[in-house]
Amino acid sequence: MDLTCEHCEKSELMSGPVDTNYFPLTMRFVFSGRAAEVRRPGYPRPRRAPERERLFAPRFPSMLSAEPGRAVRRIEAASVLGGGIALAGSWVVVAVGHGVPEWEVAIFERVNELPDVLWPVVWGPMQIGSLLGSVVVVAGTFAATRKHRLTLATLAASQAAWWGAKAVKSIVGRGRPSALLVDVNLRAKASGVGFVSGHAAVAFALAAVLAPSLPRAGRAPAFALASFVAVARLYSGSHLPLDAVGGAGVGVLSGTLSRWALGLGGEGLPVRERD
Repeated sequence: MDLTCEHCEKSELMSGPVDTNYFPLTMRFVFSGRAAEVRRPGYPRPRRAPERERLFAPRFPSMLSAEPGRAVRRIEAASVLGGGIALAGSWVVVAVGHGVPEWEVAIFERVNELPDVLWPVVWGPMQIGSLLGSVVVVAGTFAATRKHRLTLATLAASQAAWWGAKAVKSIVGRGRPSALLVDVNLRAKASGVGFVSGHAAVAFALAAVLAPSLPRAGRAPAFALASFVAVARLYSGSHLPLDAVGGAGVGVLSGTLSRWALGLGGEGLPVRERD
């Protein structure tokens, strides 16, 4: 009887009965063209992962780690930090300053005074940041991906951004451009207070929650579209620049934290096999 050791540095031919006490825990041999497994006496069979662990194994190793204590990716931590800085920084400037800073007025006027002929082109994409527009994006996400958790994260992010912006508005109470400046080109109906922009918040929330699941080539356009929505709010005369910056901060926080909560990045619930 000839046995060939597959784990040795070179194959060795052995004759006679095999004493398994001389072999490691698990060795595989080829016997008559068929693989056989030999174990030392007293060693248990290697543990097989429970069915639950195999069921909840992550499908996207580039996005999730199989280790239960996986670390948050740097880009995710940077998103949360950047969103917090954008929100807090703009909030401080608005709260401490009296009126509208000159640099903010200059930026607003440059955008707001663009030709009216652009309004029909700007109006459509701007609706992505509306409450109804976000629902359309959520429905489109499910139709395109059939991913339940990604769809739920998109819904949670957009709703958190919209209502979070409402909460900040009630606290800060900064007026709209038409209440603070003169000669404002008001192209869209807007009421109430301005800081922060709800449209910018929703647009950036959708970008933050969907971009990591998009192909690499589609991530920058997602944030470019969110930035377009924020600038469109200045062009419409509904918001000042700091309103848009604060809204972007709320959106990035909402989108990233929604992914974490639904297990799509960082710490959170495991991703189901069918999700």
